Amino acid sequence: MASNDELKRLTGKLMSDASYRQRFSSNPESAARELGIMLSAGQLRRAKEFQGSDTALENMAAQANKGMNAAWGAE
Repeated sequence: MASNDELKRLTGKLMSDASYRQRFSSNPESAARELGIMLSAGQLRRAKEFQGSDTALENMAAQANKGMNAAWGAE
């Protein structure tokens, strides 16, 4: 399971890099591994819901106050 710090880094990358966002939308597990991040089953399920959606990205950023694991659907 990715830590809060790893999820913050991943979310930051998604917010700032359109090319990475596209790769993540196509294959979140592989894209996370590019950053050395291993997502848990719950985090991967949440990632697959992302599909490049700006709304999903905004929701993740808003939920960061609650902790990244909550935003990413930690088990």
